[in-house]
Amino acid sequence: MKAPTSHSKLSKKNHRRLLSFLCMSAALACGIASAAMAADAADAAAAAADAAAAANAAAADAADAANAAGLPEILLNSGSVALPAQDCRLIRTAMTPSEVELSMPVAMANTICAESAQVPHTGQNGLQCGYDHLVRRVCRDIPGECHIDARLKRKVCAPTVRDCHNEIIDQARVCTWLETECVRREVVQSSDLRKLKLKFSKMAPLAAGEQEIYELHGVQNHLDGGDAKFAMSPISTKRAVKIKAKDGLFTGFKDIITIKGD
Repeated sequence: MKAPTSHSKLSKKNHRRLLSFLCMSAALACGIASAAMAADAADAAAAAADAAAAANAAAADAADAANAAGLPEILLNSGSVALPAQDCRLIRTAMTPSEVELSMPVAMANTICAESAQVPHTGQNGLQCGYDHLVRRVCRDIPGECHIDARLKRKVCAPTVRDCHNEIIDQARVCTWLETECVRREVVQSSDLRKLKLKFSKMAPLAAGEQEIYELHGVQNHLDGGDAKFAMSPISTKRAVKIKAKDGLFTGFKDIITIKGD
């Protein structure tokens, strides 16, 4: 016995509807999953951007904290820069040339005589006390001349003659005299303009708005010294650098500091 024809057609129709519904559901699920993945990627990108911004902000905060002393910040945007003080922050930008000549004032301390006085001295001093002119008797023996006697065939000498005469000598007197001497010294401060050359070698290129920060300190080599020495250190750089200084004594009239990128 055969099944009803209308029931067979209805079953096939329902089957096709079921398949269509399943395909639509799968497509919807794929779309939702893709949207979720895109949202996750966007969130990750936003998180990375936030992390980078936070890192930059932290670096800026650290640089600001390190500059608690309020050092003047100078842009190195030309080949010759005048610094206002011996301790400064130097900012390298995209416009900084490979060589920069700096002129900076350096505090110099020198000892001077603040008070002098007449100090007495006692002793034998012809210049201060004068001389006594003394006469003394001076005698010396003058040997007689010698010759070979032909008859005796030997050397014969005349008798020694004693010669005496008076001689005048100057003898320094003993007295007390006064000399001007420094009895109190003090240190005075002055400012001396010094030249310094910076050389940047193999540095990381900087984009517009990017910058590197360095600190430069100058100081007199020693009390009463006429020379100065300089120290430079990186504060915030794009990549690691090495800093090497050469004293002006060996390079001519100016000190040279080379900043080289690793």
